Amino acid sequence: MKYRLNTTNYHDFATFAVNKLPARSYFIPYPGRAAVDAVAPKQKRYASPKVQCLNGEWDFKFSPRPAELPVELDTDAVHFDKLDVPSCWQFRGYDKPFYVNIRYQFPHKPPVIPTTGKVSRTFSWLGCDTGIRPQWKVPGEEYNFVGVYRRFIEIDDADKRRIVSFLGVASCMDLYVNGFFIGYSEGAHNTAEFDLTGKLKSGHNELVVVVHRWCNGTYLEDQDMFRNNGIFRDVLLRTEEPTDLWDIDAKTEKKPDGYTLTLSAQTLSDIDVAFTVKGHGLEQTATVTAENGTAQAVFAGLDVTEWNAEVPTLYNIYYETATSCVKEKIGFRTVEIKQDVFLLNGRKIKLKGVNHHDTDAANGYTMSPDDIERDMLVCKRFNIDTVRTSHYPPDPLLLELADELGIYIVDENDLETHGTFAMQLPPTYNSISNDPKWESHYMDRIMRLYQRDKIRGNTSVIMWSLGNEAGGYHNTDAMYDYLKQHSPLPVHYESAIHCKRQAYDVGSEMYPSVKMVHNVGEKRRKQARLNDRPYFMCEYAHAMGVGPGNTEAYWQEIYNYDNLMGGCVWEMVDHAVLHTDGSYTYGGDHGEWEHDRNFCVDGLFYPDRSPSTGAKLMRFIYRPIRVAHVSGGQFEVFNTTAFSTGRYRLAFRWNDGSKTILTPQTAPLTKETVTVPLGRAVDGLLAVIVETTDTVTGQIVSEEQL
Repeated sequence: MKYRLNTTNYHDFATFAVNKLPARSYFIPYPGRAAVDAVAPKQKRYASPKVQCLNGEWDFKFSPRPAELPVELDTDAVHFDKLDVPSCWQFRGYDKPFYVNIRYQFPHKPPVIPTTGKVSRTFSWLGCDTGIRPQWKVPGEEYNFVGVYRRFIEIDDADKRRIVSFLGVASCMDLYVNGFFIGYSEGAHNTAEFDLTGKLKSGHNELVVVVHRWCNGTYLEDQDMFRNNGIFRDVLLRTEEPTDLWDIDAKTEKKPDGYTLTLSAQTLSDIDVAFTVKGHGLEQTATVTAENGTAQAVFAGLDVTEWNAEVPTLYNIYYETATSCVKEKIGFRTVEIKQDVFLLNGRKIKLKGVNHHDTDAANGYTMSPDDIERDMLVCKRFNIDTVRTSHYPPDPLLLELADELGIYIVDENDLETHGTFAMQLPPTYNSISNDPKWESHYMDRIMRLYQRDKIRGNTSVIMWSLGNEAGGYHNTDAMYDYLKQHSPLPVHYESAIHCKRQAYDVGSEMYPSVKMVHNVGEKRRKQARLNDRPYFMCEYAHAMGVGPGNTEAYWQEIYNYDNLMGGCVWEMVDHAVLHTDGSYTYGGDHGEWEHDRNFCVDGLFYPDRSPSTGAKLMRFIYRPIRVAHVSGGQFEVFNTTAFSTGRYRLAFRWNDGSKTILTPQTAPLTKETVTVPLGRAVDGLLAVIVETTDTVTGQIVSEEQL
């Protein structure tokens, strides 16, 4: 089949979306309640008869010289390889793995990118491979490579409405079907949806996706990671009936008589929608007829158990029409800032966090549902209760699992322009973020983040984050205003510290000294907007080498001051490339013309998720109960949790072989002195190891020797 390929979308600055459907909540429809009740969250998108997953083997043509890709493409004349989708092509033998931290892979001339020619001489003044010195490099045989994907799909009834959803494509995509151009998208980690109605025919259909290595949007995606490309998340083909739902939303609000839950839906026609909230002895249903494509039901005065990460109580909500049922789970909880204290359900909390990248040593950005679940379970086992989704929206499944398992989420926008700092003199983070020409690009990204994840903003998502290391402030102000118009949640953005905005709803810094953190607690920092609001260290300890170090000193300050919220270690997992002999390679091992060496080896966990010494250290630092010896049989118990009393059992194991069991009733974030019968000294020595066990899970969460 013949196609006339678009040759400008990826480098036309005015174009970042063509025929892309409006952003909406991520959800998976089922024919009815019984069917959706029967599946677990991580299987939901694969088991619905209303959604066809297009994962699997696709035809693939890699063009190492983009000028050789014909504008008039005849797919019948192309020799295609085979490539699994989702995947990253650098991890399948096309191009090469390429790790760089803060630089772009091409000259810094925003918004200009290489098109069909060779990448030209490139300037930077900072890099692990070169040190701190101005220098020019000639990249060599580097091009804006192109990958062409093809997949055939069978359609029974071409008259039905069909929507194709791409959950993640880097860096951009042009979509074609049956010889016709459908649309264009950039914003690698945001969902891209296109309406294929009328473009498909009954029987055999050809779907073609053209992916460029770089697009204008690459200037906004300069994150610290291997720079990968391809269709790296799931592709879904949705079949929608006229009586189905287009979008759903849920909002909770705590009032004096209980919680109010507002459920709403956008419909494809004015139909009856049944809204239900159910769980823990509560069940209420309201049926509403949509008007002008909108239906809404309000449930007031709900007596519910509040959600928190320690006890993640969820309720089922259903949106039902004559032909579909959407089931979501929701928690009831409040997030607010009072003066300079961050409160969840009216209580101050200390966030024991980690930064999480989508990374797999065999698959790059691509993570399976089992991989995502594994990472969240690892967090729970190591006393990590907070994940910052550095530095882009994760697969939406991660947020659903965070709701269920009990993990607080800082949901981050797909934005980083770090190369503006390292590739120009004088260096500045602000040159793109303070340029109004880029505002529409920024707004598209934050809008798609919020709209996709808005339901999760009632439960695990406790803060939105505008992005990472992109400075400010014109475009970041615009994104902030959008979020504040749509959501009551606080907004985080550390890189505001690099411009006169300084901070948004919470103050934030990376790698401050302990003294700097202490001065925030004392409200003595020169940056005034760090002193008058909660303070969150989005990155405060670097887990490289034998790190993270000095973490206990940070936590002494965090526990001493109510305005200090806690923070997230950089980062959770080492980035690496796994080879068939079991070995790993890192930055610079693949012939990269620029690279940042082993700076990607900075995780608490090794690439296979086995714990480093640093992970074991953080498990101890993040322990829910701390015990200190006062004198004699007097011990101080410090409950570092926000909501649990009497949940943890202490076993005092003395060196004479005896054991004393105690379940303290210490209130959250308070200390009390308890009396513990002592063991017998052995050879004049009395020693004890205190083992703390979660009585709910039966898991030993810490051991400490006193």
